[in-house]
Amino acid sequence: MKKYRGTIDEQVIEAWAAKTARFNRSYGRAQVILFIALLGVVVFLFYAPSSLLTALAFFLGFALVILKLHAKANLLCPNCNRPPDGHFARGTAGDSDMCVHCYYWLRRPWPKSES
Repeated sequence: MKKYRGTIDEQVIEAWAAKTARFNRSYGRAQVILFIALLGVVVFLFYAPSSLLTALAFFLGFALVILKLHAKANLLCPNCNRPPDGHFARGTAGDSDMCVHCYYWLRRPWPKSES
């Protein structure tokens, strides 16, 4: 992406920061708990394999995928209301720096000067 085409709008940057903070407050803890539980179940599967633990591991993995898809669907660009990194991009929507559709910066490209 050619980042020199981007538009810096403080209102869009502040709205994106508020959206990601609200999403992380709502679902951030759930993501961490699901990931730790999945890791624990997978480690325990190596110690004592069972079909119940395998089903639990698949369920926890499925729940994590659903949570990531929920993030893609709900974290939309404040300017154009589309996913900032596209529908099929890798990574989380909250990590985007710039919207690929409207070329608005979602985070400051350089630190804000204090002068």
